This record gives sequence, C-alpha cells and structure tokens, in this order.
Amino acid sequence: MLKKTTLLIMSLVILISFTVPTAAFAKEHEGATGAFANEYEGQVDLEAIENYELTPEEQERADLLWEQYVAIDGILKNLKEEDKQTFLNGLFDPDFDKEEFKEDIILAKDMEEIEELNKMFEVLGSSVQFSSDVESVKVENNGNLVASKSTGSPDVVSLGFWGGVWDATKCTASIAVVFVPGAKAYRAIKALGGVKSTVKLLAGASNVDDWLTIGGGAAAEILGIAGVKKYCFG
Repeated sequence: MLKKTTLLIMSLVILISFTVPTAAFAKEHEGATGAFANEYEGQVDLEAIENYELTPEEQERADLLWEQYVAIDGILKNLKEEDKQTFLNGLFDPDFDKEEFKEDIILAKDMEEIEELNKMFEVLGSSVQFSSDVESVKVENNGNLVASKSTGSPDVVSLGFWGGVWDATKCTASIAVVFVPGAKAYRAIKALGGVKSTVKLLAGASNVDDWLTIGGGAAAEILGIAGVKKYCFG
C-alpha cells in the first residue's frame, strides 16, 4: 500500500502531471482544431502560451499535474463512453451521489488494465493497490470498488475511498472531469492548445488575472467550471 507523498499534496494548488504520452494520445488531446480555434478567435494567444517560460518549481508542478491527467486518461480509455463521466464524478466529486451509478462499471478486466489502474492510484497518491491474484475490478452500483480474485474472496473498497482521492487531487480532477468530449469547457481547453498547454498556463499563472490575460475567453470559460477557480488558484 502506497502513501501520499508531499509532492502530490502540491496538486491541491494546481493541476495535472507528466509521463510521456503516446503519439495517439498526443494527437487526440493536443492542438486546437480549426473549429475550436475559430470559436475563440482573437481571444487566445497560442504563441504566447507556447513561449510561456516556467520557473523550475512551476515546471515541476506542471509535470506533476500532467502525469496525473495521463494516469486518469489511461483508465478512461477502458470505459464505455456512457460510463466515463459517472466514473470521474464518483472518483473526484466529494458530494457525489452514489445513485448516479445505475449499474456496475468495469474498470479493469485483465492484468494489463489492472496494472494501469494500480498506476493511476499510485500517481494520485492513493494507498489502493491490487494484488497479482486480482482478475478484474469494477465499481458496483452502490459505489464500492470491488476486485474479483482468482482465490474467490473479493476485495472491497468502500465508497469513502473516493473522498480520499479527491483530497489529494482537487485541481487535477477539475480539468479531468471537463475534458471529456461533449463536457462543458472541452472546446475551451482545445482552443488553448490542449490539456498540456492548459496545464502549463495554470502552473505559471500566479493569479486569475494572469490566467485570463493569455487565455482570454477560453480561459474564462474554464474558470467558470466548478472547482477550477477554487482548487487551481487557492
């Protein structure tokens, strides 16, 4: 079981961490398409964001925040589209209503996916880790995390677990929850150049005014998301 580190507690003040993404991930998540860019034309200075220089401390925070995002996204790709938003809300929203879980959500169904799930919990600073005899992991409709084992007796992590993860990753969660196609502010994040650019800007912006100066209308849209202003700017 892994403990939260001091470094991860820093994510209470800014947003998402950094493992090197795959080419497919980068293609899907980085860069504003014409449609996204045109929506905020004249409001976003992408060149200024690209050339925005971070201090070593800010870069460390940006790397941490990006790593957290990549770890979360690694789990989302295993879920059905209709389950992604419910899972994110259940994982990160301290006021989540477990009634949103209409049916079980399968998080991992083989060893490779279980290892990815373990990695996400480790990056987020959670003590939850699944042993090698676990064959699948799901969220039951009561909100409990249940690991089925080859030995027969399942491991159960109660709903209270979700709040513990939220405490370690408030700012990361704010962005991960909204960067789902169709979710509010998805277009604004794309207009800023994607999640990686958004993280860079958040890591370097010491206050809301700095954030809005470079990001314009797109930054304002993201700022309106519940949790971003409170958890990313303190």
